[in-house]
Amino acid sequence: MSDQSTDKAADSNADAPVAAPAPNLSELPTGGVPLFAMPPVRAPEGFPPGFEYLASEIHTGPGPALRLMPQGYAFPASAIHPFDPVVLANRAYLTRGYFDEHIVQGFIDRVYGHTLVTYDGLAELSNQVRFCEMEGIEGDYVELGAYKGGCIGIMAMSNLHYGKKPRMIHAFDSFEGLPQPVAQDIDANFNAMFKLTDEQKQGKLETINAVAAGEQYLLELMRKIEYPADKLRIHKGWFQDTVPVAAQEIEKIAVLRLDGDLYESYVVPLAHLYDKVVPGGFIIIDDWIFKGCRDAVTEFFAQRGGMPYLHRVDITVRVIRKPF
Repeated sequence: MSDQSTDKAADSNADAPVAAPAPNLSELPTGGVPLFAMPPVRAPEGFPPGFEYLASEIHTGPGPALRLMPQGYAFPASAIHPFDPVVLANRAYLTRGYFDEHIVQGFIDRVYGHTLVTYDGLAELSNQVRFCEMEGIEGDYVELGAYKGGCIGIMAMSNLHYGKKPRMIHAFDSFEGLPQPVAQDIDANFNAMFKLTDEQKQGKLETINAVAAGEQYLLELMRKIEYPADKLRIHKGWFQDTVPVAAQEIEKIAVLRLDGDLYESYVVPLAHLYDKVVPGGFIIIDDWIFKGCRDAVTEFFAQRGGMPYLHRVDITVRVIRKPF
């Protein structure tokens, strides 16, 4: 509402209640009007001790008492991308019930520009590392498909915050982008997302120039985090070449994060690294939305007597806890 229109309304009826001014629509990615205000939140009297109260400090800390949301806006039910402009504009309301969520959100802020992983995928990863540190689950932290290092950074920060000492972290990536897919990868969803030619679907270990980033982004992030350089191993190259070699040196894995998108990028690490995951450790599957990922995981466990329970994080992330 402009000052001119407000003045006209006041002149027409001086005794009428004055409506709250509308927000500057240019500052809201989708436009909108005030929907509700989030008052300071306190735990009810007699709240059970030891139970995490879900209202995080972002709702009660310093800052304006009232916040605005676009009219009718709700966080997506399928997947929340933490750096989407609309999500960022409404982050004050984003509370999903994770342990220490305000701390986790600080970790997520620090990997801005270094990841394509969903909010729940990142928050769940941090909580899994925290759990391993608090419960003494041994092993390295491993990611296949490190991209610009966002998830590596989340694991590093969570390890430093909750752990007694830095653990070895392994980052696998070609740092050239994805290789060509094989027949098991191809369906309508894959074709719509990648839009490849027939020549790019031959399964060759040649980049299709998708999800490509050099290792300097990962190294820069880890320097900012101040993670010990001798506790980071970068395995550069195609998984078919690097994973069998690295499997000889990795003894135990606490968290195995798989984010290779493609069928072969799941077949190879599962074959060589799954048995390295300690009982009680975690296997994270980031690409359940892709047919190639689903086929590779399903086939692997079918050969081992059946699929374990898959914990659903969001539309694309699944988690397995290694049975004891």
